[in-house]
Amino acid sequence: MALPQRDSSERRADALPAHTSTLRRRALAVAVSGILAASFAAFSTVASGDPPASDVGIKTLSTRADLVSGGNVLVQITLKHENRNHPVTITLNGHDVSGAFQPGAAPDTLIGLVTGLNLGKNTLRVQGNGSSGLKDATLELTNYDIKGPMISGPHEVPFICQTQDFTLPDGTKLGLPTDADCSAPRKITYLYMPTGGAAFVPLPNPSVLPANVAKTTTNTGATVNFIVRVETGTINRGIYQTAILHDPTSDPAPSPFTPPKGWNKRLIAIEGFGCPGGWYVQGAAEGSLSFAGMDFNLLSPARLGEGYALFTNTLQHPSNSCNSVLSGESAIMTKEHFIETFGVPLYTVSQGCSGGSYGSRVFGIGRSPVDPLFCGHGSRGIHRCAASCGVWLQGLAGVPRCGQPIGAHRSGARTGGHSWLPLSSMESGGARCASLRPGNQSARRATHRI
Repeated sequence: MALPQRDSSERRADALPAHTSTLRRRALAVAVSGILAASFAAFSTVASGDPPASDVGIKTLSTRADLVSGGNVLVQITLKHENRNHPVTITLNGHDVSGAFQPGAAPDTLIGLVTGLNLGKNTLRVQGNGSSGLKDATLELTNYDIKGPMISGPHEVPFICQTQDFTLPDGTKLGLPTDADCSAPRKITYLYMPTGGAAFVPLPNPSVLPANVAKTTTNTGATVNFIVRVETGTINRGIYQTAILHDPTSDPAPSPFTPPKGWNKRLIAIEGFGCPGGWYVQGAAEGSLSFAGMDFNLLSPARLGEGYALFTNTLQHPSNSCNSVLSGESAIMTKEHFIETFGVPLYTVSQGCSGGSYGSRVFGIGRSPVDPLFCGHGSRGIHRCAASCGVWLQGLAGVPRCGQPIGAHRSGARTGGHSWLPLSSMESGGARCASLRPGNQSARRATHRI
């Protein structure tokens, strides 16, 4: 699978789903589409002059200001001029948090991981002098419990915890839940690829590297030890995992200011597969899947070796919980945690198969019963397979994405600097689904962003 690169202008599954044979018979439907949220964009460099007046102010980077979770949020403050002799004062609910900020990659910016938010409404305030361009600015932050919910509605009851059954990459278990919301302490596992090997093995001692650790060269040209950091914990009552190249013997501890040298600044969301009857479970496995050339796997040696980071949550996996709104909520909360741990990705790609296509649609395109809440959170691209015709028609048939005008959905059109590809360039399965709408030429012309 060739994942999208930046525009030149700028567990394996224990068993395949029961309908795998059907999936194999279906034409593969692969679409690259979606949005790159402004709040998740890479920092742009201003060559000279002042930043635009519209950019001066406070904005959140890890999530939207009204949908923060877990009490932390990554924030950028853009000043008209940064005056080191007269620094700005930054407070959260009246408490000075200026020390959490440091100069950003772009001129006249400050970046900070703000912690200690109260549940509910919070006020972040920046006070400066006239030259800073921010004499007195505030941003309201709404913080939700890391256990959820945020937008999916009241928690389902009953809800069966499965942390005690969840197997970590080294073969141990995550452990017993610590409360009725199925929480469990975070655990870090390190894996490495042996020289000449094809599968990861546990790293016995994170302080000492074995002699047979392989090297990998990422698609951005960095050559690093092929060592993967896997973080496992609980978010939104689901079990999340993140995987990223990180050498514990040479890389600094991960933070938004010190990302691992091997990370190519690109992120993949694994959305899972299937959609069986029944919910009310946490899930004892993630939705990794590899078959017929599809590599939707959290621990993909190919993707990790290229430098991509990956994340998932058991509630993103529809074989655990076939609820696309809950899946989308779990995805944006888990992505927020990733950004607050490692920094802002250039873009995010969402991968899902069959039932996982629904989760990719919600997370990537923002098309759900709560569209306005998902818009601005998701992925720049979607890679999905075996999606039903309903997903194709709803996701592609000339419907504006997050307020985009329908007129922009013309074959070959360019909107907001993104390329658009006609549906005819996709696999025949998607085109066949689009053709099921008699006389609907817009469905045949539906286009996808990359």
